[in-house]
Amino acid sequence: NYFMRYNKSDNLNFHNVTTKWLEKIERHHTNTLGLSKGGLAVYLRDLRTIFNMAIAETVTGKETYPFYSKSLNKGYKIQESEKKYKAFKKEELRLLLDGIPSNESQQEAKDFWFFSFFCNGMNTNDLVRLKYKNIDGNVLRFVRGKTSKTASIIKEIEVELNFEHCHEVINKYGNKDKSPNNYIFPVLNGLATDLEKLKAKETFNQRLSKNFKRYAKSLGLEVEATMYWARHSLASQLKNEGALTFEIMEALGHTDFKTTQKYLDRISEEKRKRIAKAASNF
Repeated sequence: NYFMRYNKSDNLNFHNVTTKWLEKIERHHTNTLGLSKGGLAVYLRDLRTIFNMAIAETVTGKETYPFYSKSLNKGYKIQESEKKYKAFKKEELRLLLDGIPSNESQQEAKDFWFFSFFCNGMNTNDLVRLKYKNIDGNVLRFVRGKTSKTASIIKEIEVELNFEHCHEVINKYGNKDKSPNNYIFPVLNGLATDLEKLKAKETFNQRLSKNFKRYAKSLGLEVEATMYWARHSLASQLKNEGALTFEIMEALGHTDFKTTQKYLDRISEEKRKRIAKAASNF
């Protein structure tokens, strides 16, 4: 869907995807759309896998392969973006929670950002898929869309809805018809196809991220914060409060310990100072 939207056509064949075409995609993604190379790399790795499968099954020939080949020393190299720390410090979280947005758009972004944060760092894809049947008393149960398609063992995440903020967001933005199979938030209402749902989710996520970034900057936080920062910030906050890695892994719904470890590869400034003090305390 991503590549067909760029190509402005439902028709995309192996001969269209050349090294030059991939270079144009990269420029469009990073320069025109202003997005990270890391996000594009996810799509490109999938596209590369499709090419390898097609060549193995003789659907297309090796001469069409546009990606870098070590033996030939040519082709397009998938670029990974530099890993950035996408988490707010404890005092920054308090500033964001207590701050007053400038307008309704920023208020909406703040509300959903902290809903994500308090709900185990739930990402936007899972947030828009929530239905009222996922609420069981004061517990929210859901399966991550990402792992439901890739994991061999489907793991259900349980979130305690003890934060008043979560209930306020559901009451404020939720569908008034609380039938079990209705979406809690009306982002995907009336949409039938996967492509329609994907576009709606992307539009919703981009709107919230844009306005949350503006809200953060209005408080003096000069960072390119997005909705995804809620997930990293939750992991960082749990770590700094002494949660064990396997507990954070369970909260985030990860199925691989290494994935969780990537979230925790930086210790907070506050904790570094405590460690330094403890090391010299003899």
